[in-house]
Amino acid sequence: MSCYNDKIALGTVQFGINYGISNTHGKTNANEVNDILTFAKEVGINTLDTAYAYGDSEQVIGNIPISNDYKIITKYSGSKGVDKEFKDSIDRLKQRMIYGYLFHNFSIYLNDTQSFDEMMSLKNEGLVQKIGFSLYSVDDLLTLLNDNVKFDLIQIPINIFNQKFIPYLEILNKKNIEVHVRSVFSQGLIFMNEDDIPPFFSPVKEKIVDFHRTANDYGVSPTLLALYFIIKNSFVDKLVIGVNSLDQLKENVEELNKIDLEILKNIDFEKFSIDDEKYINPSNWILK
Repeated sequence: MSCYNDKIALGTVQFGINYGISNTHGKTNANEVNDILTFAKEVGINTLDTAYAYGDSEQVIGNIPISNDYKIITKYSGSKGVDKEFKDSIDRLKQRMIYGYLFHNFSIYLNDTQSFDEMMSLKNEGLVQKIGFSLYSVDDLLTLLNDNVKFDLIQIPINIFNQKFIPYLEILNKKNIEVHVRSVFSQGLIFMNEDDIPPFFSPVKEKIVDFHRTANDYGVSPTLLALYFIIKNSFVDKLVIGVNSLDQLKENVEELNKIDLEILKNIDFEKFSIDDEKYINPSNWILK
């Protein structure tokens, strides 16, 4: 078993909806979800990441008994108020309490900052262990830090192309804030061959091609290089990796087992960084 497997949080958005630029598999059926959760437990993965807004992902997870063996994190969509939506979530998940409860995006918090106090009440009642935020921009993080908001857990996007949060990881670590990193594969962008890259990404296409070239030069897969970029950072507690199938999870675990920190440590990862939000925030992508 890889010593890195316990650093994975299994992303479950694909259990409830179709998701990802390179997802041709579609929504994962319940039998395969059961197989995924069974295998994940066997290899030392102990955390599930879901959300109220991920279609029926919470129900799918709740209907699989082995999910009781996992730490579960879900997210507040702001649609019903904290107390009601939280109750709906834990009912769907068939849990009495969960590990983490996050604002699904920062605007939900800004629209009703009082809702953070309601989350804190859930924590004080022992219904959730850690509360926090799923963020998209560094500005949102700086707002929380400047306002001295006392949260326990944060989920942020970091990958080969989006490195904007990296300078703040040590600060979060010193505050004992648990850091979960999502979009490790940039929603599938890193897997795309040169000929398959949508025209929208033309201005940054060379960065994507250079990433593939570097992986090839070192004799590793793009998957391994993307995982290594996050794994090597000791301030990251979990990588949220979404999978469509059992085979895909097995591939990711296999790649983790291959990681050699010494061989790859001299790579200059900063050269892959893209500054323009248009190309690193999927909500800005124009793919048609």
